[in-house]
Amino acid sequence: MKRNICKFVIIFIILQMVVVPLYAVDNVKLIDSQLSEKELVVKSNDKFLLDKDWYNYEFELNPNKKSGNLTLQTVDSQEYMKALEEIKIPLEKVGEYKVYFMDYKLKNFYTAMALSFQDGSAVVFGTYHKLSAEKIHQMAVHELGHNIDFQFMNKEKWREYKKLRGITNESSYNNSSKVYMNRPQEIFAEDFRLLFGGELAAKIPHLNRDLIHPSKVEGLRDLYLSILK
Repeated sequence: MKRNICKFVIIFIILQMVVVPLYAVDNVKLIDSQLSEKELVVKSNDKFLLDKDWYNYEFELNPNKKSGNLTLQTVDSQEYMKALEEIKIPLEKVGEYKVYFMDYKLKNFYTAMALSFQDGSAVVFGTYHKLSAEKIHQMAVHELGHNIDFQFMNKEKWREYKKLRGITNESSYNNSSKVYMNRPQEIFAEDFRLLFGGELAAKIPHLNRDLIHPSKVEGLRDLYLSILK
């Protein structure tokens, strides 16, 4: 009897030691900062790097987690998950999707709040101030819009999208533009947010305020639905 109890205790302890995602809803996994750090942070000489591939670009993390009396905090993952659950498409359509929450900020893109990657993941960086629910919902749905772009868009679909959206002038609208709001990939993610996000996600206006609201572009919603089939 005592031997069986010992076995049970050992198994229980091992199970407690297994690190699991913060949230897991079918194909969507939200991963806490502890596990995110273990998976994504690598030290190279005196640098802390984000171990994510983006055309061989090096994302350096700032190891200093304090600014004066302020300490970096992770974004509210419960609110983030709520934003994803309110999206007006079935989440299983996007396949496996991982969101890593970190209590780091980027050193070379200090103002970046999140980044999306082509491996079906997003990284959400820490913040010194608690974000509003609207801001979290905006970010969550916008980043998922990038994931949909990476998974489903191709040259032909991009031609169709740009023509429908009226952004075919590549001297003004290109993904290398210094005018961030004129980058087609950002416009695409914002259109997705406003067309398919929940009430809170749609409260913040489109990043590009020179363009008409995506709901007023005839055929745009149907184009998104067609690429998600």
